[in-house]
Amino acid sequence: MADVMVFVDDAVLGRLPDVCLIDGTPTNHRMIVREEIGSSTRSGVLVLLLFLGPVGWILAAIFAGRDRGEILRVELPCSEATFGRYAEARSMRKIAARVGLLTAVVLVALTSWLGLGVIGVWAVVLTLLATGAAMFIAERKMGKETVRFSLDASRRWVCLHDVHPNFAAAATAAQAASADRVRR
Repeated sequence: MADVMVFVDDAVLGRLPDVCLIDGTPTNHRMIVREEIGSSTRSGVLVLLLFLGPVGWILAAIFAGRDRGEILRVELPCSEATFGRYAEARSMRKIAARVGLLTAVVLVALTSWLGLGVIGVWAVVLTLLATGAAMFIAERKMGKETVRFSLDASRRWVCLHDVHPNFAAAATAAQAASADRVRR
């Protein structure tokens, strides 16, 4: 895998070579990816708040809904197979969240209604842990089907991380061709 720098306008407008970033195969499809730029510690703080118990949970819920900072939206070349794997993993994450949370709510209701006590509490905890594990696995699968990107300090260039070497070569060639046109 390789890293490649592209002009920010090209990434935002989808003017990148028609080569899939993940598979390296020719494609004319695009996937829109949005990523938060510049606020990397936010999720870590939210996780730490969860350890504070009910008060931390309330604070985490409040802060999770706040403005997240600047979002960079780019259009990246993506094959149908890559997008299918990405969509499947995203669907798995949504299903895991919905089933897990619904199961936890039902278990909480049954625990209080039937007076299951410690057994019910453990059932809820295990359900939430299984839900978290399933969502983590799905999130990892989604990450394998897309690339990370970052904006450089001048905010004119986007670095696409861990792209297929075929895409990196095509993007570098496109940049060189564009530079030649400008010089003429």
